Amino acid sequence: TFHVTPQPRVGEVTFTGLVAVTEEEMRAKLGELDRGLKFSEGDLRRGAERIYETLKERGYYQAAIEPKLKYDPLGTSVDINFNVNAGKAATVAAVNLPGQSKIAEATLRTVIKTKIGAVFSQAQLNADVQQLLAQHLAQRYLAAQIGPPDITYNDAANTVAISLPIKSGPQFSVKVEGASLTENKLRQLLPLMREGGLDAATLDDSARRISDYLQEEGYF
Repeated sequence: TFHVTPQPRVGEVTFTGLVAVTEEEMRAKLGELDRGLKFSEGDLRRGAERIYETLKERGYYQAAIEPKLKYDPLGTSVDINFNVNAGKAATVAAVNLPGQSKIAEATLRTVIKTKIGAVFSQAQLNADVQQLLAQHLAQRYLAAQIGPPDITYNDAANTVAISLPIKSGPQFSVKVEGASLTENKLRQLLPLMREGGLDAATLDDSARRISDYLQEEGYF
């Protein structure tokens, strides 16, 4: 006699105590736990870890995630409830900008929104990195290196200290010999002037883009 135990399928996934993110956003991050998929303890564990990481990115370093399971009478379906105890969001204790910046630190700080005393947000820090890069590119530091940020969490104080290294590098001038192109037009044509990064591939791509533009304008 053979007894076959069917592997249960995921039923309804719900959340209790969720903060700083909607249930719809969170479900989108838990693709392995979509309704109807085969349930496994490994997927459940990874789902809880993903919820924690998502909350941590929003400052909730002390969050605790407890999955609770409810099987149907036949054991073929299991509903999952993630009980979230988010705790208090961590605040920013320090924002340091070490390195070799050729732009004054006071000027750099005018464009970043991650401030001491504010609730930590990874998304805001990422946006600040892009703002610092844009500030460098606007002053023709096309090979500037911003970050990656080093984030140190203090569990006792529930705070984070951020170190965001900056290396401006040299200033560059982009000129096209034999054609008259304004800096605004070059910025429009060339990703390196909007995004930075100088290497052989980027320079070759820039030359091709300029050539294509001039041909479209009737220069052969």
